[in-house]
Amino acid sequence: MSRPRTLSLLVTVVTSSVVAAGCAEERAKTKVVEVSGTVHSVDRSHRVLVVLAYYARHERDELFAVHVTNETEFLIDGVLSELGDIEVGERVRGSAKMERRKDEQRFTALQIRVERADPRPPAEVDVTSSGTSE
Repeated sequence: MSRPRTLSLLVTVVTSSVVAAGCAEERAKTKVVEVSGTVHSVDRSHRVLVVLAYYARHERDELFAVHVTNETEFLIDGVLSELGDIEVGERVRGSAKMERRKDEQRFTALQIRVERADPRPPAEVDVTSSGTSE
């Protein structure tokens, strides 16, 4: 199965694994990962983006819930934005903290970036010509 170029979940260890205190079964491993994919849904009330991304470990596309916090930075075409500005179908890239405990993993977004193929045009401006008649 060939891997789509635009969808990928790259697990890049940016920080070393951190092990939480507690017994061996309850320890959580945390690392920062790069996430890229297509927005499948946006849940503004629960502050969750669901992203369709290629998961190399399973060699297929999967849906990932990415939670956002007040500290998550949103950039659309390089401009600071917010969760409400992101639309279903847009391609996103960013970094997230991944916490793994037993068989569960949770992604919390640190930064989400969107590069729109066709940036939205600026608001229309009424321009009138002020030429002279000959």
